[in-house]
Amino acid sequence: MTTYTETRTLDLLKRKGKAGGVPPITLRRGEAGADITIYVTNNGEAFNLTGYTAKFCAVNAKGEVVKRAASVTNAASGAAKYTVTSDLTAWAGPVLVGYLELTKTGELATTDTLPFIILDNADLTDAQAEEYESTIDAMLNAAQEAAVAAAQTAFEGAYTDAEAYRDGLYAAAEADREAAYEAAEAGRNANTSSAPFSVRDGKLCVTYYTGTI
Repeated sequence: MTTYTETRTLDLLKRKGKAGGVPPITLRRGEAGADITIYVTNNGEAFNLTGYTAKFCAVNAKGEVVKRAASVTNAASGAAKYTVTSDLTAWAGPVLVGYLELTKTGELATTDTLPFIILDNADLTDAQAEEYESTIDAMLNAAQEAAVAAAQTAFEGAYTDAEAYRDGLYAAAEADREAAYEAAEAGRNANTSSAPFSVRDGKLCVTYYTGTI
């Protein structure tokens, strides 16, 4: 009997560091038999698994490699199923390396990461409890640091865009001012050259027009 079921979508594009990544699956140490349905996409579009062999690969919380066969349940929609085994949940802590490996003649592809959080159970010793608590604290600190870094990057990007917009407005205003000044100068010079007054040999001269107006 299956004790737990989950569904996740994993893309062939690796999105490490992106906000809003794949939510982790939480299990308890020693749990097995949970069915994880994975929908494989390629840049958001369903990836056809016809002819592919699927395998779930991970590194458990102790650092041991786990590789187990997965079954393709609906090739056209990119669906595969991995049933959790006890070697994945043998140790409490984060499982930060987990992905679906897809192979076909001459081809190899892997999905984005599917993380797990393995909670401990009631039979741990004091030393194990302390180690477990330290591991969870490290996970929370890492998540907080990643969130702060993402927020800082977003703020810096917005500030840069605002500065560029402001500089563009300044440049446009300066160009308009210079154009207006040049137009005023041209008008003043035109008016001066057509005036009936002039200075010759230090004397003010007046020009009279005798033609018919």
